Amino acid sequence: TRSGSLVTLDSLLSEAIEKGTAEVLRRAQEPGSPTHGLPKEDLLNTGRQIGIGAIKYADLSNDLVRDYVFDMDRMVAFEGNTGPYIQYASARISSLVRRGGGASGDAVFILNESQERLLALQLLQYEIVLRDTMKHLEPHRLCTWLFELTEAFNSFYQSCPVLKAEDCAVRDSRLRLSGLAGRVIMDGLDVLGIESPQQM
Repeated sequence: TRSGSLVTLDSLLSEAIEKGTAEVLRRAQEPGSPTHGLPKEDLLNTGRQIGIGAIKYADLSNDLVRDYVFDMDRMVAFEGNTGPYIQYASARISSLVRRGGGASGDAVFILNESQERLLALQLLQYEIVLRDTMKHLEPHRLCTWLFELTEAFNSFYQSCPVLKAEDCAVRDSRLRLSGLAGRVIMDGLDVLGIESPQQM
């Protein structure tokens, strides 16, 4: 409102859903996309989840004492510190775990690579971050940490082959670590009231 314009929540959500859906439909046209061939109803539902998640994340990730400008294109982007970026990571991890046949809770963690250790250390912070978020009533703390966790997972995924790991024990360890990261991201999004699409 300080810019002289007033945007209603209804119109904001409608625009976000429209942009999120357009991006989902565009990606679904690509033959290699995980959403290629999905029923249109599923694609529309995913677009709704992305649009609403984008608005919620943009609002909650901002420190309460700071002003910010609504930039719809930035909010619904699949890159950067946005809701769709974290939702995409969640969907990607779910797909990875499914292709790997599931993550065994009995697999022994083997953390020889630095990116494996960094991801594991990041995951260990989750309880502390949740407690701080609730204690101070500052959801942006959780948002920032989820973005950092997503970045840590992406670095791990780029550096450490999971399904193509030559050693079976290492493969199982990385699959379990991936599954744990996915569950934590989904749980963190759920705490923020944001849905996690299974495929994006």
